[in-house]
Amino acid sequence: MTYYKLRLYESKRKRIIVRYIRFYVDICSHELHTSLLFNIFKMKRFAIGDIHGNYKALLQCIVRSGFNTAEDQLITLGDVADGYAYVYDVVELLLAITNRIDIRGNHDQWFVDWIEKGFHPDYWRQGGEGTLKSYTSKLGFGYGPYVNFNTTGFKTGMSPDDLPETHRNFFLNQKLYHRDEQNNFFVHGGFNRHYTLEENLKTPHVLYWDRDLFYAAMSAESGNTKLKFKENFENIFIGHTQTTYWKKTTPIFADKVINLDTGGGWYTGKVTIMNIDTKEFWQSDLGSDLYPGEQGRK
Repeated sequence: MTYYKLRLYESKRKRIIVRYIRFYVDICSHELHTSLLFNIFKMKRFAIGDIHGNYKALLQCIVRSGFNTAEDQLITLGDVADGYAYVYDVVELLLAITNRIDIRGNHDQWFVDWIEKGFHPDYWRQGGEGTLKSYTSKLGFGYGPYVNFNTTGFKTGMSPDDLPETHRNFFLNQKLYHRDEQNNFFVHGGFNRHYTLEENLKTPHVLYWDRDLFYAAMSAESGNTKLKFKENFENIFIGHTQTTYWKKTTPIFADKVINLDTGGGWYTGKVTIMNIDTKEFWQSDLGSDLYPGEQGRK
């Protein structure tokens, strides 16, 4: 082994402190390429699919991928809320990640509606009960079933103001999409590929509700054709439409679309995290193994 010493001089109270940083270079590798140096210090970038309150799955993904919470970047693709009753814990873990970009999902939007208006538009259904249970149990509020407009919902003494400010801001500050310097596009549901991004933003709900983009990508993939876009992207990372509909618990690559919703909110699915640049991915255990007896989304 050979030692390369990099001297860093710092002046403090008229004294010079010399620090040595040693780089170990294997002679058998012939030379230390600039690209290797770059990779050593390069921030890794990850995207994670729908979490739906599955705290144990999120934790497994962080650990198994080797994600560095202080240095690496994580892009959450939406639907943090609704499903397993550990949404509070999920948000707490995500808040501990320094470099994070959060995309809004349709379930997150329902929770945002409650935060802003005090009324849940879907009566805490489709996994919403898990979100409510998570926050009422953590914040010390009881809840009970009641019937409103012939629809079963859940009554609670908790109001939006009772949520920790950090949690309110987490959901309120979620983005509709993210576009990186490599022209990768990150969105929860999809968009109308026949329109530009600017045109799509005129109906913002489409970005977290759309499934047509993925269905079209799947059709193109099976027919060995290429999708046409009004505005082109390198890759399009989505969630929202779970791959378990196709009897798969791994990501689906279809045309330019990469679907990372591998059913993490259901007991039959997993949560998936992917290295954006290498496309290597890591997964949690099945929901049924992480939370035996708990169904998650219903």
